[in-house]
Amino acid sequence: MNPIKDLMKDISSNFILLGILTILFAILIIFFPNILNYIVAIMLISSGISVLYYGFRIKRSIKKSNKFWKEYFKELEDDEVEVKVK
Repeated sequence: MNPIKDLMKDISSNFILLGILTILFAILIIFFPNILNYIVAIMLISSGISVLYYGFRIKRSIKKSNKFWKEYFKELEDDEVEVKVK
């Protein structure tokens, strides 16, 4: 399981969804100009929620990768000690 691959897949899906919603909201604004305030508020709320979501996902992925690299370098140090002892 590659968390970076999953993250990039989620980000690309989010951009596609955001693009479709933006086009739909633009069409709604053309037909109903008074709805502009509500649409801007909805877009700001949804973008804020998505930024928080991906921020936490990136933070979790960084923690996982740091744990992996610490274990990897610990194994390398153990191998070097075994080689020096022999």
